[in-house]
Amino acid sequence: MTSLVFDLEPEIVCIAMDTLVTTVDKNEPHHFCSKMFLLPHLGSVMCGTGNMGLAVEWFEQIHHNFFSDVCDLNRETPDRLRRLSQCLSQSSTCTDTTPSANLEGKIFHFGYSPKEKKYKGFVYKSKNEFSSKEIPPGFNYQPSLASDPTTPEIQNEREFIDTAIKVMKLQQAEQQLSADSIIIGGQVQVLTMKPNIMQIKIVHSFDDFNELHKQMCQKNPIS
Repeated sequence: MTSLVFDLEPEIVCIAMDTLVTTVDKNEPHHFCSKMFLLPHLGSVMCGTGNMGLAVEWFEQIHHNFFSDVCDLNRETPDRLRRLSQCLSQSSTCTDTTPSANLEGKIFHFGYSPKEKKYKGFVYKSKNEFSSKEIPPGFNYQPSLASDPTTPEIQNEREFIDTAIKVMKLQQAEQQLSADSIIIGGQVQVLTMKPNIMQIKIVHSFDDFNELHKQMCQKNPIS
């Protein structure tokens, strides 16, 4: 389960995600990757959780088609994601992290609407047949926590970063106590979006980052 923390406001969006990708069958650390896919030509970003193969393929499809903005993209997304999911499910190609038999995941779009002059967000869940659901403004995160931490009203990017790291550490701690293994980790990447500006930073490395990186290098030696 990927961690996604965001604050969606009319004039700015801040998003934080971890970078750890695990195998689907055993939840074993496999590699690190960026889970935010920038779409500057649409003033938008796409985020993927769950099956990363679905997110990567959808990112490619967006670049093969014309969309005017995030709302135009939203109108087309449910049908296109359903067709893409069906196509990938029937594909004979699979990997440790994206087996064709398991396409559970969520796609998130955050972007600026020139018509409404504000940022908007939409989520598409495989369990809901990728139907579109608009994301209400404000601070939110997934996965949920057993007890929500007290989160201050976010006033600036620094406060968002501090809060996002705090939430992710709590999410990882809860996973360590469960049978799910550690599937949040790596580093924390933060994207700040304003009209005509996108800035992404690496703001934190989890305590086990170097050890996991070493293990990954041993399992996947450079030829």
